[in-house]
Amino acid sequence: MMLACLLMFSMPAAVEVTLAPDQPMPFVYCDDPLILEVYSEEEGQVSGTLSFLPSHHDKKIEVALKPFYVHAKTGYWYAVQDAPQERGYFTVEINLTCGDTPYQKALRYCRIDRPASLRSIPVYAHCGGGRDTCSLASVRSVGIETIHFAAGNEYLEALSEETVRLGLHIVLSLAPDDLRRVPDYLKPVIDARCEHILRFETGCGGIEAECGALMESFRTTVCPASMSVVVKDANDFARIMGQAPRMPARHVSLVSDRWPNPAEVQRIRYIAAQYGLEGTQIHVSCPGWYPRADEQACSFLYHFFQHRAAGASDLGLNAALVADDMGVQEIMAYLNGLALQFSGQSFVGGHLADGSAKTLLFRKDAHWMAVIWSDKKGDTAGLSVDGAINLALSDALGNPIKLAEPGQGGLLIDCGPIPVYLTGTGGALLGRAAVNRLQEQTEYFLSQTELRGSLSQEVIEMIQKIGAEPSSSASRLRFLELLRMLPWLEEQWHTRQLPKHVAVPTIMLISDMAKSMALIEEDRGELFLEPITDTLGRTEEFQSLYLTGSAGSAKARERGDWILGEVRRLVEESESLEKSGRKIEAAAIAALAEARGQCLKPAAQAEIEEEASGIVPLPAVPPVVEQQPAELPQPEVPAAPAKEETPKKTDKTEKDKVDKDKVEKKPETEVEEAPEKEEAKEVSEKAGEGAEGGETVHVVVSGDNPYNIAKKYGVKLDDMLEWNNLTRKSVLQINQKLVIRPKKSD
Repeated sequence: MMLACLLMFSMPAAVEVTLAPDQPMPFVYCDDPLILEVYSEEEGQVSGTLSFLPSHHDKKIEVALKPFYVHAKTGYWYAVQDAPQERGYFTVEINLTCGDTPYQKALRYCRIDRPASLRSIPVYAHCGGGRDTCSLASVRSVGIETIHFAAGNEYLEALSEETVRLGLHIVLSLAPDDLRRVPDYLKPVIDARCEHILRFETGCGGIEAECGALMESFRTTVCPASMSVVVKDANDFARIMGQAPRMPARHVSLVSDRWPNPAEVQRIRYIAAQYGLEGTQIHVSCPGWYPRADEQACSFLYHFFQHRAAGASDLGLNAALVADDMGVQEIMAYLNGLALQFSGQSFVGGHLADGSAKTLLFRKDAHWMAVIWSDKKGDTAGLSVDGAINLALSDALGNPIKLAEPGQGGLLIDCGPIPVYLTGTGGALLGRAAVNRLQEQTEYFLSQTELRGSLSQEVIEMIQKIGAEPSSSASRLRFLELLRMLPWLEEQWHTRQLPKHVAVPTIMLISDMAKSMALIEEDRGELFLEPITDTLGRTEEFQSLYLTGSAGSAKARERGDWILGEVRRLVEESESLEKSGRKIEAAAIAALAEARGQCLKPAAQAEIEEEASGIVPLPAVPPVVEQQPAELPQPEVPAAPAKEETPKKTDKTEKDKVDKDKVEKKPETEVEEAPEKEEAKEVSEKAGEGAEGGETVHVVVSGDNPYNIAKKYGVKLDDMLEWNNLTRKSVLQINQKLVIRPKKSD
């Protein structure tokens, strides 16, 4: 009897049905039919019904199968033409009869778009096991292009090989001891995959004092990929930086068992700036998270958008949430919808809808995407979309939703716990979001007591006015004043007039505010008087001067090289905005690029000195205040500008007075003429021997660049370059001799 039971259980099922046999996992592309594969031990006619249950609504769809014949022990593919065509995650209840054998089963599948229709999304997948818990093909199918592995994963060799074959990038976690000596089992993998490794992640627990040096050594001797320090929260990051202030990593991985508060991202970004690491990328990861009984799969979207709004570069989730050995999961459908709509947009602002609905606005050039949801099911959000075109509404899965005509209360949108996406081009919504964002930025700035206590009162008052009147007719003047502060602050830091933990966060926050103000300027519609080509031309000159004049070690050039990259990014952004028709914002971003370009001079001339280590004051986090949708104020008549005063020379004991004078004047380039003329005279007397026809021979010394040399001798830069057969991209060498001809008389 026992033997008979065992034989019965070991026999294959008389009938078996699978979904999407043409795919590695049961997902179906939107332009393909759903395929059923029916396998039967015996031949016979198959008939029955399929019941489709979407996860995103309660509507059940019944489909009757047209009878078909199957041969014994042969798989038969049947195309279900009447299956639901919408995107989403479906449960299929199968009820059929093959011959005289009944068959019932529930299967699940996702309907998604082809990868060619999707954009890459800033999400990476943690792969903690083998192929059964990490379907790389499924992850790739929804726009994820980066896979995270732990160095100790026993399947690392095979999985990393498949990752490279699929054209994906790798993030590799290392143990702190791996920085000292790469384990024998790991070195061949790194050697073979180095060019595909996007970054390494490592904690610094127990090696804080030497962590930075070990990271730098690892990059130099093992693989030059970026390094990311792993922290559990902002306080942990501050502690590590306090013990290792020379940390070379410009990446921070915020890894936690539960999704952290988005404010932690903002705090880490600020702390990194306090140690001079402006532009640090922050990766937020929660590999152990999965939606529990009281949580929907779409809740990942809340975390994604809120952390992106706070400044996170990307988010990491467990690959098994997309697909595992049990098949595809519901999150796959939501990631597909995200990859349809989100194209690397930057955050603009929020608080745009009437009522209790929540909104976050992201944009790329003139195109924007509003994410709308509510804690209440059946809620309605009212948005003013004056002037916007190409409006389209879709659910979080990417399915289109019919839009109602805007009324007096604006565009009314039904919303609930699952987000909906409203997309459009241009219009007043961008300006309103930027106004809200600028008010939050000024509030954050003013909440930092360390900044308020170190900066002059004039700076603080200007920030207060910007926050109080974000879009008045005086905002253009304040915008330009703000830009002139950037090179001044850079110089104040490098001349030790302001400490690094004050100067760099101030520069970062002012740059953030300037970007919001640039968007508001587009909304105000007042043209810039100066052509954008002239502004970008001067910016290019600052870049050329830095490239031809910078010298010294890579460490000495670290700040200048980062600024150079930021300037180039801003120039590209300006050019992209101009092509999209946003000419005013493009001119404003070009002006910001020029201001950052002016920062290259003090950064290039700075001497690298060790500043006192230790934990700097932690940034404050102001309470989040729910704001009503911002109304753009009516234009005001600008007040007459105050008469500028010429700053007087003071000693260091009068620091506050110096700050005040410099903020009032804010020259584009500060020049101490007398010392430079004396230096030029001294060089001329030493190097002028043997010069013919009144010419002077200048011997290049450390810190020289063509721009400074031409200015010392009072000649035009282009003339000096021509006399010495140089170009703006030429690199000067120490002890190189340059001919300086007499200044031409007018």
